[in-house]
Amino acid sequence: MTKDVMIRIKGLQYAEGQESDTTELMLPGQFFERDGLSFVKYDEIVEDGGETIRNLLKFSDTKLTVIRHGAVESSMSFEKGKKLRSLYRTPFGDLEVGTLVSRFLILRTEENIRLEVDYALEMNGAHAAENRIAVTIRSRKNA
Repeated sequence: MTKDVMIRIKGLQYAEGQESDTTELMLPGQFFERDGLSFVKYDEIVEDGGETIRNLLKFSDTKLTVIRHGAVESSMSFEKGKKLRSLYRTPFGDLEVGTLVSRFLILRTEENIRLEVDYALEMNGAHAAENRIAVTIRSRKNA
């Protein structure tokens, strides 16, 4: 995999009594590996205020951690069969977030990496939604 990549992130959220909500981003980034882990760095612009959020995906074959700095501050981890907690800081206040992963899939080829995570999301100790995140990382020359 080359250093310069395109990242496609698709999120799907199912909250009881509500319609499902889908988000999708396609952004340029940088990929690198260190100490047996893979990393992807990319910047995201917040639609409402134009602020930049710096993002880092850190992953192995069994765990994904999403670290965000800027208008939103968080470090959320996803590991199959484990309930993991973190603090999600927004301009509107802090939330305690929990994730419980039911499915974790990673597929690697020479030019692509695909991560899929299905998880239950808790906010402040209460079940909030069922979610799926799919991340595709592709060499920019093949994007």
